[in-house]
Amino acid sequence: MALEAIYGDDLVVFESKAGLRYFQIYIRYDLQDGAEVCAKFSSDNEHAKDGCCRDDSREQHQDDEPDDFSYSCSFEHLPPLVLTCVFPRSYPSKDPPHFVVTAKWMDGPNVSRLSEMLDIIWAELPGQEVVYQWVEWIRSSSLPHLGFDRKITLGPDSPTHKGDKRAISRSLSLESVIPSMFSYSSRKCHQVFLEDLHMCMICLNQTKGSNFIRLPCE
Repeated sequence: MALEAIYGDDLVVFESKAGLRYFQIYIRYDLQDGAEVCAKFSSDNEHAKDGCCRDDSREQHQDDEPDDFSYSCSFEHLPPLVLTCVFPRSYPSKDPPHFVVTAKWMDGPNVSRLSEMLDIIWAELPGQEVVYQWVEWIRSSSLPHLGFDRKITLGPDSPTHKGDKRAISRSLSLESVIPSMFSYSSRKCHQVFLEDLHMCMICLNQTKGSNFIRLPCE
């Protein structure tokens, strides 16, 4: 599969389902300057869990209801979106792949909008291979499409969104999701540090971060 050469470990191929090709692609956002996430809580929620947003980052927006609170957190990395596809036998000559978009940190209406956009892309490319175009659109254009090019807004918590069945979104409260996002970003930052080259100020040579001892104060 050509997609394996393109996406490497971010593509997981499963056993065929009834003879149909079945796989998932983990789509990671390339954030040049990180991402600011604004989490909107209602007064029924507890606020500022450990490792998340502190009280001094609290914002009260004029458009919010009096009992609503907003907290802004900065993340260097966002959890990946997962695109699950099954190729029908009539793909690509007649039908698009069956797909599911999973973003368990994102609100339901927004994930549904992503699914709708994939339908539009297929309609513009009938009879052609479309998965690569889907993945690259999600990676490069989905956040601006949702109005998230400057700030990503999540919440407030609401009943489960009954929208597109192909869109799997946030089902947990923001009190659980935001710390989980923070943990993912921290792990990813550590992984990047280990893989990148850094200058050793003792021997004045460049070497991978995995050869350094990173002090807890960093």
